[in-house]
Amino acid sequence: MVFEAKEGQARYLFRVREDGSRRQKVSAERIVTLARVSPDRRWAVVWPYGDDLRRLVAYPLNGGEAVPVCENCSDGDGGPARGRTPPVLAWSPDGQYLYLRFQWAPSDPLSETGKTYVLRLASASTLPPVFKGETDVASMPGVQVIPRWGIFPGPRSSLYAYTHAATHRNLYRISVP
Repeated sequence: MVFEAKEGQARYLFRVREDGSRRQKVSAERIVTLARVSPDRRWAVVWPYGDDLRRLVAYPLNGGEAVPVCENCSDGDGGPARGRTPPVLAWSPDGQYLYLRFQWAPSDPLSETGKTYVLRLASASTLPPVFKGETDVASMPGVQVIPRWGIFPGPRSSLYAYTHAATHRNLYRISVP
């Protein structure tokens, strides 16, 4: 099991066995938050502490140095709406595809504008080549573009879920005699 926890005022990435024993720090580096863990539990992707570029880095959970994933990805995973807001980065359940969205929708967290990119990975749960931002991903060979700002991955790249918000205003109930 992989999770984030505080030690003093700092947040770190930890792992424990399924029975809760052998808690250990994955890295001595401070983090802002854990973004995602790969389906095969080999990688944990985090936002590093003190980073104003919105980078994402991946820590190998079996030891080793952090690997950069993206230099300018997104500014968050929903904050208090986490779990209801589509993830910035997510693997498909089989680990064959990586889904990426960029930049938080500026005015509406349920915005239907924007794009999500789908990358087919060389092998399950691997990391893509390092990229600087949306332009780099859009130019990668074989990338799929889903015309939605954020999606929740399904069992294959053509099956996914997204949030659709509909606002109804000025609705009144008027009794007619």
